[in-house]
Amino acid sequence: MIEKAVNEAMRLATTRLFHVHCVATWDYTPAVIQLDEHPSNFHYVGGLGVDDIKQIKPLKRMELASVLDFRFKRRNPRVTFNPESLAEASSQAQSLSCLIPLAKWII
Repeated sequence: MIEKAVNEAMRLATTRLFHVHCVATWDYTPAVIQLDEHPSNFHYVGGLGVDDIKQIKPLKRMELASVLDFRFKRRNPRVTFNPESLAEASSQAQSLSCLIPLAKWII
């Protein structure tokens, strides 16, 4: 039942936003206008910053530990968590359900 609700929400959002165009640079605007789209439907949002990642100098392990006020162990898990946005449980409850088993492994 939840899967159907998520699919329905995505379909509705896509349908309602079909006429909205978010361009990364003004250079892309003429190409989309050629598709007979009204200029008021364009929104300049800028780039996502992916190219800037190349210019960032990564911190050394000890520098990162200092910035985070964290003491690294020999092995350290890295977890990425994306809470289900339409779930009945809060994102806090969802994250705890992931962190509790991890805490047992780390401690």
